[in-house]
Amino acid sequence: MTERKGLNQYYPAEFDPKKIRCLLKPKNHQKKIRFMLPVPARCRKCGNYMSEGTKFNSRVEQVTKETYLGIEIYRFYFKYKLFRRADH
Repeated sequence: MTERKGLNQYYPAEFDPKKIRCLLKPKNHQKKIRFMLPVPARCRKCGNYMSEGTKFNSRVEQVTKETYLGIEIYRFYFKYKLFRRADH
C-alpha cells in the first residue's frame, strides 16, 4: 500500500537525463481550454444563437506584435453547438 502512488521511480544505470530532448513550443502555440461564453453570441453564417454561460472547448492563442493600450490580445477559435429542437 505504501507504493501505490508510484513515488519511487527506478532509473537504470545507463540512464542519462541530458539525452532527453526538451520540446520547445513556439510563443504563438495554440492551447486547448474549456471556456464559457461571457456574452450571448450569434453565428454570422447560419444565425445560430448561443446564450451567455454556454460551455465549450476552444483553442486560444496570443496575438503577437499586437496590443490594445498595452493589453495583450488573445484570439479564440471554437465551433458552436448546433441545437436542434425535438419538434423538427
